[in-house]
Amino acid sequence: QEESCNIYSVMDGKGEIDHTIVFSGHADSSWLWQMAAKNPKTMILRTVYGVVGVVSIIVCSLIRMYILYSSTSVMRTISVIGDLRTTVLELILYIIPLLFIPGIYSLCIYLSHDKKKASPGAMDNLTGVGASIFMGKYFKENPDKLPDNCRVIIASLGSEEAGLKGSEAFMKAHAGDKDLLINPYFFNIDSLRDYEHFNAVKGDSWLMSKFDDDMKNMLVKAFENAGVKPNIIVNPVGGCDSTPICRAGYKTITFAAQKPDVTDYYHTYRDTCDGLDMNTLEKSVDIIIDVTEQIHEHHKKNGYKLTKCK
Repeated sequence: QEESCNIYSVMDGKGEIDHTIVFSGHADSSWLWQMAAKNPKTMILRTVYGVVGVVSIIVCSLIRMYILYSSTSVMRTISVIGDLRTTVLELILYIIPLLFIPGIYSLCIYLSHDKKKASPGAMDNLTGVGASIFMGKYFKENPDKLPDNCRVIIASLGSEEAGLKGSEAFMKAHAGDKDLLINPYFFNIDSLRDYEHFNAVKGDSWLMSKFDDDMKNMLVKAFENAGVKPNIIVNPVGGCDSTPICRAGYKTITFAAQKPDVTDYYHTYRDTCDGLDMNTLEKSVDIIIDVTEQIHEHHKKNGYKLTKCK
């Protein structure tokens, strides 16, 4: 609920700028998922169990109200406990919600604890912000590596975990800003930790978004050049900062090196720096630099065209 902000810096290469590469990471972290820290294998099951339980209470309550106030309560003639005015159906309606009490309790734990107790956020997403800042440092110390006619923007975006608000605000402020975003390629970096899971995230399933195919293919090629297994995935839960960007009509892809499952370090108190893998971070930098070079060459050859981005 606190106010956040976006911070970004601009660097221009030699010559007239005809394309832009934006490296971005989100600066906030999630609230603590206590159930994931305790047992990540059962978190989703217990959460769904709780949601179904809440729905069952609502449905059973509506049916009971209908029985009580309906003028044609046929089922009320089926007596099951002496002279008590109860029915088989009514008894079932009382029992069903009781079966879901454990799940409802788990759901309450997930939703009601103090949201200010955030996860440390080392992987998600200090690594993404750090990698973006590194690229700024890399080009500053090696100006010959900054492609000609290319603008580089290093961006730290706020409030991703609160509903992609930072990237939405950035797009609201700059979509159509041809003085800043000249044929922009947005390279979003989100969570770098797991060496066996280098992922090109091509869309958000919940938000029904699909990112740019050209940038996806460039990222996959960079994986192959780096000698790591390429994985092409759709973000299974939530969303990432590429969605507001692609909906604004720009080319984007999200890069992650993270096991795409609920783990005891994703959005929990275990997401600390001592859990990061330096080999993953070093390899990620090599991949980001490779994609940067590919974007420059792609733009010189093909210009700026969206491919299946919505």
